[in-house]
Amino acid sequence: MARPLGRGGQHQRSTVVYPIRDLTRGAALNVIQQDPGIFYSYLDVQQGQHILDIGSGTGDLTRPLAQLVGSQGRVVGVDYSQTMVDEARRRNGDSTDVEFLQGDVNSLDFPDNAFDRVQVRLVFQHLKDPYPALREIIRVTKPGGKIAVVEQDWESLLIDATDRHVTRTIANLFCDSLPNGWIGRQLPGLFKDAGVQEATSTG
Repeated sequence: MARPLGRGGQHQRSTVVYPIRDLTRGAALNVIQQDPGIFYSYLDVQQGQHILDIGSGTGDLTRPLAQLVGSQGRVVGVDYSQTMVDEARRRNGDSTDVEFLQGDVNSLDFPDNAFDRVQVRLVFQHLKDPYPALREIIRVTKPGGKIAVVEQDWESLLIDATDRHVTRTIANLFCDSLPNGWIGRQLPGLFKDAGVQEATSTG
């Protein structure tokens, strides 16, 4: 676990760095529908906790968190796109188990220490400078809470093809088309710069 230090070294949080595994969206949905507790085991969600999911998109991977926190907990999904937020709300129907809000990860509209768990899914690769976003995420996480950053390193994408030169060219072109295609390999340094003493990375 990682413990970001602040406020004179007394403000500690546990942090998990969790690059995404080789799962298609369909496969991920199947796993989470069968057992959300297993899917989100890296977050160690407990009943009654407050969870923030940044980059929640259509909410398909956010809604199952409500089963884990129970009626006394709170789950909030935030996405930069209002279109995504509208769709997430539509799919959520009349349920009040999850809140979906439009927001910017660089300026979250929540007080300090508001959440027990914060997950950020495939957001940092779209930020040229993710450091301010990470500091903001740490701000809204409670002492002793956990942060999970789910990301990819696009230059490590493995493709088997007959023309190696063309394949490398296309893969690197896609990586370089993103603001931060190397974010997967940069996460440990990013957490260190933000004052995190230890971080766990799984692939």
